Amino acid sequence: MNKARPLPPIVVIPAMIAVLLLAAFAGTRGLTFDSIWYDEWRSLVYIGKTTINDGANIPGTPGRVIAESDALNPPAYYVLLSVWGTFAGTETPVLRYFSVLLGVLTTAVVYRVGSEVQSREVGLAAAAIFGTMAMTSVFFHEMRTYSLAMLVVMLHLWLYWRCLRDDARWWHYAAFTVVIGLALHTHYTAVLMLGGTFVHHLVFVRRKWFMLGLYFAALLLVVPWAIVVMTSGAVENVQDRANTAMPVTEILRTLLQMVGNDSPYFWLVGVPLLLAIGRGRLLWVHVLVGIAAYLTLNALVPFACCRRYMLVMLPGFALLAAVGITRHRWLAAGFVTLWIGTGFYTSGDLTYSHWVTNTPRWHYPWADIHAAVPPTLAEDDRVLALLPGGINVWTHEGLAAHFFPGGQADVLATFRSVPREDSLNELLTRTAGSQHLYVAYKKSWPAYHLTEMQDLLATAFIPCGTVTETRDAHLSLYVSTRQTCP
Repeated sequence: MNKARPLPPIVVIPAMIAVLLLAAFAGTRGLTFDSIWYDEWRSLVYIGKTTINDGANIPGTPGRVIAESDALNPPAYYVLLSVWGTFAGTETPVLRYFSVLLGVLTTAVVYRVGSEVQSREVGLAAAAIFGTMAMTSVFFHEMRTYSLAMLVVMLHLWLYWRCLRDDARWWHYAAFTVVIGLALHTHYTAVLMLGGTFVHHLVFVRRKWFMLGLYFAALLLVVPWAIVVMTSGAVENVQDRANTAMPVTEILRTLLQMVGNDSPYFWLVGVPLLLAIGRGRLLWVHVLVGIAAYLTLNALVPFACCRRYMLVMLPGFALLAAVGITRHRWLAAGFVTLWIGTGFYTSGDLTYSHWVTNTPRWHYPWADIHAAVPPTLAEDDRVLALLPGGINVWTHEGLAAHFFPGGQADVLATFRSVPREDSLNELLTRTAGSQHLYVAYKKSWPAYHLTEMQDLLATAFIPCGTVTETRDAHLSLYVSTRQTCP
């Protein structure tokens, strides 16, 4: 514990308000920055919004999650998202804002854990570190389950601590049990972070048996979903990712990079963690057991292909870092300032979000294209989205159907890694009979064959110039030789 006089509420309250506002700002910056990508589109499918014209449908959400993903994704987040969409609206920024709210709430719970387990200074520093991390700010605006997973992990840790206190009430025990069940229905990596409190309880707590009974009761809550998982293709789907799973060294390196906002200064992480040695036993057990469980499971069934699977560990690391730097208030102030600065610097232009969600190949400016094309396309009008070679067409076919539900949007793999003749022949097949043809491509992708394709289009179409050109997208209009440019 700190020897310095504790921060008074008159300082902590305004500071926490500022931290929560920073966390909200970090998330809301990206609400309209980019179009939805493949994983977000899957979230929309789960809640019933298959096309841009659909709304959310609460009752069918669990069934769609099972049918569409073979139970690879637990249903809790999607059920909550469908409820949010039903009452708040299903526009993309509105649905994304649900994750912002979850992220801000997680930041508040991080403060609560730090302040009760250690001190107000630890809670405040941890909340500031976590709420402005570059990695978490990305997923504060994604329609994905990770914001909820981090929240559930922190709620679990806080409720466990409350249950150990002499003034624990019945609702602490009930909530603790429900949160474990919720974690198992939120994201499978969140489950790995629950083991720390279990190990801590077995090793360091004398009054074991009642709390162990709560763990057992929580497991009963997930028996129905466990049956669904075992009778589905979830395990096989995970095993299919073995060829892309990261080795142990890369997992640990990536985790430290994420904690340090991908800055080259590893001392930003290393010094606080070294200073935290010998303090914050529960927090250390929480983090170390979580990492050990993650690495063990990945060794048995390789699945760790993505950075985002490690997001559930970041709140614990923020707490440990805060434990280390709060040995001295000036040290804490300096490190928190550096953390906030590197967090916003790393994600400053927001293209960082494309990199951390498995490179820009998943992202396409579908929203910009949809906004530029007339709201009602004629039956013989088409939209053609060109992808560079090496990009799987299936990652964008569903998005094309989402934004253009009439079946008038095609996705075509082109450029260097696709044989030239195949690309050109496919282009002729896809565009045959079109009267108005909207051709889109990302400006950031090298269009090696674009000139040849434009020349080929000119044999059957009249180029009418650029329809729209944004920071990321280029959309051109072609009309049949029997038509004239508008």
